[in-house]
Amino acid sequence: AAASRYANIGIPMALFSVREAKAVAEISVSALLDIFDKCTYPVFEWNLFIAQLKKSKRLVWLTDDYIESHFDLFFIEKILDSFSIDIELIPKNGRHGNDLSGTDLETLLRNPTFKNLLCYLDQGRLCINPDGPRMGAANIRKFSDRMVSSIASSDMLVMKGCRIHEMLQGGLGIPTFSAYVVTRTLSEQVSGFDSSNHPVLFFHLAPGEYSFWGINKKDSKTAFFASGKQVCSTHCTTHEHT
Repeated sequence: AAASRYANIGIPMALFSVREAKAVAEISVSALLDIFDKCTYPVFEWNLFIAQLKKSKRLVWLTDDYIESHFDLFFIEKILDSFSIDIELIPKNGRHGNDLSGTDLETLLRNPTFKNLLCYLDQGRLCINPDGPRMGAANIRKFSDRMVSSIASSDMLVMKGCRIHEMLQGGLGIPTFSAYVVTRTLSEQVSGFDSSNHPVLFFHLAPGEYSFWGINKKDSKTAFFASGKQVCSTHCTTHEHT
């Protein structure tokens, strides 16, 4: 992801030009697993997520980065395989940074790799909302009527990405699951987690619950991390909510 420190770790792309596709995939996955092994997972409410999937009929999923969304599509396929739930994907309306756009998603789903998802699309169990956010994040005050209606009529919401989390915060009327990696100062300020170890957050918000509050200077405070880092944080962080 362009906004991630992982982009600076990278793999020299010139090496890929002379390799077979399978070898490139193996190198890429190996590199990702190496990064994954070094991450920390301070919040991971998997059991709550599964329990909610079992009792829900409809899930709305706000997508994030382009590459990340490749993996999400495999995950979404497994959810559709395993649970009696319909899923509506809401990508970005247009190209904004490195976030997945609706056009990108339609192209991806024509890839033979996702042929099973196409079947779910034909059956109506999977659908794409073309009226998603017109920005890299998601400003709730600028949601389209269709997007608001989709979220309001669903049983649960998944929102991927730190910028979406930071702008929406929570407070929605349905169970919400938010997932992102803490990689920058703003994410540290609202989450209360140190970005040094690239913590992976996956957490649950009950209907009406906000994951952080008090972002104004008059409400802020100083957060102290074990690494010695200090940041000016929100009055109540996601860490404190958990």
